[in-house]
Amino acid sequence: MDLDLVNRLAEVLRLDEGDGPVLELNKAGIEEGKKRLDLCLVGKVIGPRPANKEGIENAMKGIWKLNHRFQVEELSSKNVFRFIFGSREDRQRVYGGRPWTIDKQLICFVKPMGLGEISKMNFDFTSFWISINNVPLACMTELFAREWAERIGKLEDIKLVNGTMKVRVRMNITEPLKRGLRVAVDELGNEVSLLFQYEHLPDFCFDCGIIGHKALDCPLRDFVGDNPRPDRGRYGSWMCAPSSPPRDRVRY
Repeated sequence: MDLDLVNRLAEVLRLDEGDGPVLELNKAGIEEGKKRLDLCLVGKVIGPRPANKEGIENAMKGIWKLNHRFQVEELSSKNVFRFIFGSREDRQRVYGGRPWTIDKQLICFVKPMGLGEISKMNFDFTSFWISINNVPLACMTELFAREWAERIGKLEDIKLVNGTMKVRVRMNITEPLKRGLRVAVDELGNEVSLLFQYEHLPDFCFDCGIIGHKALDCPLRDFVGDNPRPDRGRYGSWMCAPSSPPRDRVRY
């Protein structure tokens, strides 16, 4: 059953005594199931194009280069898959290397918690390395990197190398990408525009700035007659970092 449908039904439908007694779960079975979950990730492909497990396995096998074989299982929900790894280290390598894409569509990964109820998993967040450009030299410090990163999402890491500032941020992909920040540099109100570029950025809309579709498929398109809305084209390919480093670090 589709994940969205399950969520909607769970909000309004409650089983009661007419459906039978409450069953107790076998404790040994629960513990065994939790051990298997420690080797799993659940991923959702964000985008209009359907994905399949064979395509994902073939594409990621060459990209991840893991120490052990992994399997992909297609779950009942559209574009939601379970990834089963051969070791915890392999699982962490993939989870810590986010974001990952298939056919330029983002794969949002979630670590199963508790019993792994898919209907309670939130696929709205992932992490990106973001270059903050046009930073004044006096502001090239961890203090400012932290302050600015927290305007984007939850800060995970900072890199200040050779006059460049990068932050790794866990962010909500259902919200428009942030193009940058305006900062006042003196008491006269003079401003500097800080521009953001995202590493390994998947398909996103140049009109609304949301990941998961392109401008032609934007559900928020709003035309007045034959004239497009005035805020079209606020985003663009310039937001993609020109070169992204290989993702070979294991992050915890």
